[in-house]
Amino acid sequence: MSAFEKAGYTTFGKLIKKKLIDRNMTATQLADTLGTTPQYLNKILHGERSGEKYIQAISEILNIETEWYKGETIVAKEEVRGNYEKSNHM
Repeated sequence: MSAFEKAGYTTFGKLIKKKLIDRNMTATQLADTLGTTPQYLNKILHGERSGEKYIQAISEILNIETEWYKGETIVAKEEVRGNYEKSNHM
């Protein structure tokens, strides 16, 4: 079990954390850039809040391409084509 799984991140939250690490950026820096608090960003990463207002900005900042389906974010592709993941379990 990875550290991300132990922390209870959603699939999208895990991807965000990975991208932050890859860019040597902190969650606090991302929250500041988004204009929100680190606490609220943490709730998005854990699926406690949808973060709908911030998904597009997060995706642009971290170079994650997303699609929308019935209010859920689907990570369509990131830097590697064909890597499909869904952020919320159905």
